Amino acid sequence: MNQPVHESDRPGVEYGPVRQVRIAGSGPTVWYGSAGLGARPRSARGKHSVKRLLLTHLWDQCRHPGDSADTGLFPLAHEFLGADHLGRPIISAEVPGGLAVSFSACGDDLWAALSLGSDPVGIDAADPREFAGPYPFARVFGAEEWGAALNLVSGDSLEAAALLWAAKEAATKALGVGMHFTEPLYVGVEVDASQTSGNLLRVCYHGHTGGNTSIDTSSNRGGTRAATEVPVAWERVAGCYVGVARYAKRFSEP
Repeated sequence: MNQPVHESDRPGVEYGPVRQVRIAGSGPTVWYGSAGLGARPRSARGKHSVKRLLLTHLWDQCRHPGDSADTGLFPLAHEFLGADHLGRPIISAEVPGGLAVSFSACGDDLWAALSLGSDPVGIDAADPREFAGPYPFARVFGAEEWGAALNLVSGDSLEAAALLWAAKEAATKALGVGMHFTEPLYVGVEVDASQTSGNLLRVCYHGHTGGNTSIDTSSNRGGTRAATEVPVAWERVAGCYVGVARYAKRFSEP
C-alpha cells in the first residue's frame, strides 16, 4: 500500500495557494496551483520530480472526503508521469472516472491543473515581461481580441499580451493540439459577456485537428470548419496571468 507523502518528504519545494474553479459554472472542479523550483536542478529529471510533488500536493486538496488518510494519495504518489509525442502529460494510474492534468512553467514557478473526470484540462501562466521589446503582436493577436484584452487590463499592452497568450495556450492544451502546432491567429479570444465577474474568456479554435479525434467537428457544415469553443477562467497571480481551461464537447456544439 502506498504511504502518504508528507511535507517533510518534499525538501526545497515551496507551494503557492491551491485554487479551485468550476469553469463556466458547470462540470467538475479544476484544482490548480504552483510550486517554486527553488534550488532544484532545471534538468528534465529535476522538473519531473517537482511535477510529481505538485500533483500530489493538488491531490491532497481535491481527493474525495471519504478517502482514508493512508490511501488518499494512491493515484499520484508513486506512479510514473510521462508525456506523449505532443508533450501532453500521461499518468499511469487508474482513477475511477478519469483524471486530467496539465502543466505550465513561468519563471521560477511550475504550475499544474488537475481535475477528476474525462474532460481534458489545460493551464498556462504568462509573465507580461516576456512580451517586452520587439514582439510580433500583429502576427499573434487579432484586432478584436486585442481591444477586448486592453479593456480588461486598463490599457497596458504587455499585460494584454500575457492575458491573451495564457488563454490561447490553456485552451489549445486542453484541446490537445498546443500552440506549437497552431497559428496563433487561428485561436481567437472573446470576453464572455454572459459572465458578470469578467474572469471568463471564450477561446475559439479555427485550426486543424491534426488527427485529434477528441475535438468536436460535428458542427461543420458546407465544408467550412466551425470554431471549436473552449471556456477559459483567468486571474492575475504574483505578476503573471494564469489561464485554466476545460474542454467538453457540449461547449462546441450549436
